[in-house]
Amino acid sequence: MLNKEPKFVMLDKKNIIGVTTLASLEEMGSPEPIVWGLFYNINNNVSIKRKAAYPFTYELEIWSEKDARMTSEPSKEKFMYMVGVEVDDLNEIPHGCIGKTLPAGEHAIFTYTGKPIYILRAYMYIFKEWFPKSGITMAYNYNYAYYKKADSPHDSNSEIEIFLPIKR
Repeated sequence: MLNKEPKFVMLDKKNIIGVTTLASLEEMGSPEPIVWGLFYNINNNVSIKRKAAYPFTYELEIWSEKDARMTSEPSKEKFMYMVGVEVDDLNEIPHGCIGKTLPAGEHAIFTYTGKPIYILRAYMYIFKEWFPKSGITMAYNYNYAYYKKADSPHDSNSEIEIFLPIKR
């Protein structure tokens, strides 16, 4: 279940270290388990130094600079899909990982509760219904989710926050 109205919060910059792949909405469901598995394998072997206040995992989607929703086939538009954790800085990036700094700014935060395998429904509501009616636009070409509580893709008690950098 998704809260239909977000909280609006000013956030500091975030540094994320993780693993990536190219994906598209059309392919969603295929690359995610591989990327999550690769991330957990690397993290278990090198133990990335997570930021203590944010011990759980992030899922980041970075779109091309053009607005994918404006293309003729948005479901085929490629984006970078990343799974990682928040760290204090990007000074020590393990082999096989990349680092990404997300700028500070205002964010709309939606909370999704339920099975992670159904989170695409939440994104569809946000981008197809909420954004067009809100009068708000994306400040940057990414969005991310913070998996506060999710033991498996089928855990119906999962709690995931979806963050969207916005400008009014």
